[in-house]
Amino acid sequence: MATAEPATTASGAKMAGDEEKGLYRTQTGITMSPELFEKLYLTPKVPQLGDYNRRFANPTALGFVGFVISTFTFAIICMGWGGAQGFSPVVGIFFFVGPVLLTFAMV
Repeated sequence: MATAEPATTASGAKMAGDEEKGLYRTQTGITMSPELFEKLYLTPKVPQLGDYNRRFANPTALGFVGFVISTFTFAIICMGWGGAQGFSPVVGIFFFVGPVLLTFAMV
């Protein structure tokens, strides 16, 4: 059984799979002070124009509640807790409450 050998360059060096495609990996290490790191990565490059964080609440809880309401109701019906059966009584929860609250949380 023959094994495929890696391709070679014009200088005779063997190339691996990524190098055949022209991709090369380099390892670069940079040492920087914590002040420089904060200046480069933690401070916003464009100042915020509005004070939306103070004006509006965090919508994550609203989206989570929408997901939990529809998923928990679906789980109760699937497991048949308390004689729950049929999806027609809760179709409004599946198509209105859950997705609408998730959409509000997204915006």
